[in-house]
Amino acid sequence: MQFLVFTILILPMALIFITECILQNSFSTRLFESPTKTMLHIYRSYIYGLFFNLCVIEVMKGLVGNPRPTFFDICEPDKAKTCNGSEYVSSYECTSTRFSKWFQSDSYHSFPSGHTSLSIYGGLFMAWYLQRRAFDWNHRTYCVVPVLQLVCLSYAAASSLTRITDHRHHWWDVLTGAVIGVLCPRTVRELQNKSTFEEQLDDGKSTDRTISGV
Repeated sequence: MQFLVFTILILPMALIFITECILQNSFSTRLFESPTKTMLHIYRSYIYGLFFNLCVIEVMKGLVGNPRPTFFDICEPDKAKTCNGSEYVSSYECTSTRFSKWFQSDSYHSFPSGHTSLSIYGGLFMAWYLQRRAFDWNHRTYCVVPVLQLVCLSYAAASSLTRITDHRHHWWDVLTGAVIGVLCPRTVRELQNKSTFEEQLDDGKSTDRTISGV
């Protein structure tokens, strides 16, 4: 969990700030806003989408539920000792003393995968941001940006697949989480004032290139 928080909260902020600093120093003019101000504006939109994504996930987890693959090991429900293959159990109590109540409750909220959804959202947002803001065939960083984009997308894919290999989710949990993660950036863009956000991303790029002779 700590690693997920670090990769979807701290790293994007750092990457956006570094990118804006490079853009600020790459041109002789000062048409750009300060890197900090631009970073905060873009990061605010990123957090807005992240919060929207998290709300959708938590609502679905609360409404649907679904035991994780590790449910019986973590919860050790009392009814598991007597139920058979044809019996549906809707009322039970966890008897495990190895795990806290939070882990026992969380073991029944597998659908959809929040880790997958948040990772996919973060990876796609950062890849899109780098494409819109930093990529330029005429700039010396044109080889660096695709590598960073590949890292972002690879992280999203790895975070999703490891949820299955670590037996934390079923494949359909991960698939649904991935769909939500893909749809969230588009939905947030429509809910926000997209023209203002896109103007911020494109602000000064064409003018700076003309002035600097690029």
